[in-house]
Amino acid sequence: MNDRIILSMDEHQPIEATETTPIESSPILNAAMALWEPLAAFAWDCYLVCGPGVLVVDEQTLLLTAAQHEAGRSVPIQPGYAPLTDIPPGDDFIRIVKTYNPRRQIVLMVIAGEADSMREQLLVLEAGDGGRPTPPECFGNKTM
Repeated sequence: MNDRIILSMDEHQPIEATETTPIESSPILNAAMALWEPLAAFAWDCYLVCGPGVLVVDEQTLLLTAAQHEAGRSVPIQPGYAPLTDIPPGDDFIRIVKTYNPRRQIVLMVIAGEADSMREQLLVLEAGDGGRPTPPECFGNKTM
């Protein structure tokens, strides 16, 4: 299975950083991919209702929910969703949200810290070629 990140962006990394990164390199990426099916199902559901957008989740919530999932416990994850229509025109990641493929990819913003020191990391994750279901398939499987 080709688990990969298409793009990762935070305040220290330019938007053009589009290299593919192995999944083992990031705890956040590991957690997001462990929760691929519920995240992808939720993203597709939101896409059908609101159009393209970004899932938004707190870093600790993502990591803790993934750990529960890996331990065999079914704990739902409740991300937020920011549709493209709610993203200000000058925002750094609007280009990504306008161009991702919602049938194969999800855009996930992971936030950490308090309001005065908040960090954001934007991930574009995609269904792997080795059998990872697409967002519409995840939604159809009712994985939430």
